[in-house]
Amino acid sequence: MLRVFKTPEKRLGSAPGTLHEESADFGFLAACTSYNEDVFEHSSCDTVEACIEAIGREGTINWLNVTGDAIHGVLREIGRKLNVHDLVLEDIQNASQPLKFEEYDNFVFIVVKSLMYSHIREDFIIADTKILVGENYVITFSAEPVPMYLKLFKRLSQKNTKLRKLGVPYLLFALLDALSDGSYETLNRIIDIMEDLEGTVQENFQDFDVAEIYRIKQLMGHAKRSLWRYMEIINSIKVSDYMDIPDDVLPYYKDLEDHYKHMRDIVESVHATATDMFNLYVSLNGQQMNEVMKVLTIFSAIFIPLTFIAGLYGMNFQNMPELAKPWGYPAVLGLMTAVAGAMLVYFRRKKWF
Repeated sequence: MLRVFKTPEKRLGSAPGTLHEESADFGFLAACTSYNEDVFEHSSCDTVEACIEAIGREGTINWLNVTGDAIHGVLREIGRKLNVHDLVLEDIQNASQPLKFEEYDNFVFIVVKSLMYSHIREDFIIADTKILVGENYVITFSAEPVPMYLKLFKRLSQKNTKLRKLGVPYLLFALLDALSDGSYETLNRIIDIMEDLEGTVQENFQDFDVAEIYRIKQLMGHAKRSLWRYMEIINSIKVSDYMDIPDDVLPYYKDLEDHYKHMRDIVESVHATATDMFNLYVSLNGQQMNEVMKVLTIFSAIFIPLTFIAGLYGMNFQNMPELAKPWGYPAVLGLMTAVAGAMLVYFRRKKWF
């Protein structure tokens, strides 16, 4: 989990605003959707030039969605065309950024986080989404595909919808809402996993996957800290002079704020449950260890006097009358048996086993 906070070594010591070429597995994928009330165009942008041309279309709202890590070329051209500050471009390229809302003269830069399942890492992650919002465009950057965007594309393709009529502020809301829905979907999957783990820890805790619950505990702790700042981001959008949210769109942001408050409550509950399950496992494991130690201690306690008796009669003194008697050996065995039996009865009455 801590790897998400690491800074690549080649970026350390670089000048602020420096873009670095990344060695990504799949480069970048980009798709542009241009629309207004009457027009809808959706196309893939296979080159940097196509991406730049897409966000420069006039008379439509343009949404450019860029996916992948190797986006240095796209960023340089976007920065040149839209006059985006180098520090913003660097923040877009860096893998993990804190939530932020930055308002500039000609655009707004937003960083948000969402829960999702990474098919690359094959694990649940908290993914960054970086968003540039301009007068007639929205550009989203993410390291991996966001499944909920597909539903958003479908809604955009339908005529006479609010998404086609209410402009950039509503598109930004729809994107944040899609990320929220994706986080809810991921939370449901995590809750299903935890229910299975909860049954395991109660029925047979030895088969309990403590590593899995520890990962979930860490993930929820990170998500909880991130969600606390969502209210600040949404409030910044609502009062932004550049965004100038219309009155008919403002209620949707208030509803989005309620969604994130609800999600925060769920995350806190899941985190608390994961912590309780982890502590329960530690407690049960310690209890089992105590039972093992109790049995070993009882055996040790029984053999202490038996060892003393055996050691006593194992001394090679000449004047030990019992050694010469025919009943000496059976008598010593009987004494040992009596001592062991008496100790077992005593331990049993004390309910030590």
